[in-house]
Amino acid sequence: MSTYNSFITSRPVSSAGAYSLQVTGLQPETAYRRFFLRLLGTITRGASPTVLQPEEVSQLCDRVTYSPKGSKIDINVSGWNLDVLSRARYETRKNAIIGDAGTEVDHWIEIPLSPCVPNDRPARPAGQFLENSVIQVNMVTTLGEDDVTAFNGSIELWAQGDSASVGADPAVGGVVVQDVADFNGSNLTHRDGNLALMLLQRRDDFTNVQCRSNGEFVYQQATPLSLDLADYEHQQYQPNETARETAGDPMLVAVPNTAGSENFTRLFDVRNAKDVRGMINFTFNGRTASETYAYVYESFRS
Repeated sequence: MSTYNSFITSRPVSSAGAYSLQVTGLQPETAYRRFFLRLLGTITRGASPTVLQPEEVSQLCDRVTYSPKGSKIDINVSGWNLDVLSRARYETRKNAIIGDAGTEVDHWIEIPLSPCVPNDRPARPAGQFLENSVIQVNMVTTLGEDDVTAFNGSIELWAQGDSASVGADPAVGGVVVQDVADFNGSNLTHRDGNLALMLLQRRDDFTNVQCRSNGEFVYQQATPLSLDLADYEHQQYQPNETARETAGDPMLVAVPNTAGSENFTRLFDVRNAKDVRGMINFTFNGRTASETYAYVYESFRS
């Protein structure tokens, strides 16, 4: 098997705005697993900057959209949530923290082209179907009052594929990555393809949750802690007692505190229930009715 890491294109960035990155030069039959956005340049800091976590740097990509014509690939998500999804999928961060005096940026953001499933190779699209498509990135160049007051550099597009098998036609089925900022209610029904991964912000905002797939229980009365413990087992991670009681998902809890959203709950991961398909419904108990949920998901639309 040969793995291809291909540079595609680059655009200079010095001001906020929409940037179009055209996909060209792909191997026609190669199966492509993911694109990468690379932010390369320098940032200007204000008088009292703070340490920038990787997810915060990813906020420079305010919105990433990709829907190649004739395909079922549909990506519309913030750079922040792309980073969080990548951490949940690979159980590691790909980027370093930038210190309070740091000014150099070399930051990579993954755009998945296949869903987070046990064997994603059959779902990886072939290069011939992605050629000449366009990724849209809405860039901002300031973060907070003093953290980033300007960004000057470039945004690059890279692709990663392999020749182990012929790539699929995304007109038959494609990955969907979406985020929702303002879900408010006790019932959340997912109908957008076969769900692979769902991450819910605000793990402290419900007592328990049950999950059904086509009317059958996937799990019942799961507390945020019990979901985290199941995730520990999945990751073969052994937390200490304090971490078990308070930390949450060890690979997601370190996401910076934003308006009380200290971490995420892994509501659903198909790798833990490989036979679950179709419509998924989550019913929450004991949540604060006035609060809104934010969540991000990855699925496969066929």
